[in-house]
Amino acid sequence: MIRRLLAVAAMAVACVAHAQDYPSKPIRIIIPSTPGGGTDYIGRLMGNKLHELNGWSVVPENKPGAGTALGLAEAARAPAQGYDLVIGQSDNVTLIPLLMKVAYDPVKDLVPVALVATTPMVLLVSDSSPYKTLPEVIEAARKAPNTLSYGTSGTGGGVHIAMEMLQHEAGFKMQHVPYKGSAPALADLMGGHLQFAGSCVPWAGGVSKAGKGRGRAVSWARRKAARHDGPPVGERG
Repeated sequence: MIRRLLAVAAMAVACVAHAQDYPSKPIRIIIPSTPGGGTDYIGRLMGNKLHELNGWSVVPENKPGAGTALGLAEAARAPAQGYDLVIGQSDNVTLIPLLMKVAYDPVKDLVPVALVATTPMVLLVSDSSPYKTLPEVIEAARKAPNTLSYGTSGTGGGVHIAMEMLQHEAGFKMQHVPYKGSAPALADLMGGHLQFAGSCVPWAGGVSKAGKGRGRAVSWARRKAARHDGPPVGERG
């Protein structure tokens, strides 16, 4: 079930200008999460490449909150002149309006213009955690419902939905702790304030390599290569 919720980063814009003098002013890339996470990295990389390839002036701007809904709403309010882009994971764009009231219509107010990247999710425990496998985490949560906590980049995001699906399928319950991005969630995991957290592969891999956390499972269906982020969830049934 989790593999159907692979995080997909998409760039959306209210409108694309076709004037010959475009762009006549800086282009803004809205990043709907905190600095330091995967979405922030992708947004800044996009800005650098647009400048490198076209000579455009591109300004990244972090607008975190409400599981990326605040940043997406900021983009939806912008004039439809092609100067405001927003980096949004496809699950956030489509699922958050189903879970909460938002100030935009994802179909009418945002237009997807490019698939930027895809990445699976990694489920991690802190380095001091006694749990060595995902089944051990699940068993502990079954024995003591809502005593273990897991952090995500926000309500309605891919990790949150994937974890809720996993809990439903496997019959356990953990306490959800939403953050404004994956970076602060991973920081609390490394600090021992969370028992479990989820993030995309690049940032989860960095935590593992630093010896501050251990990947227990990754949302691939089958093993891709020898990695430190745990076995694919698909191999766990």
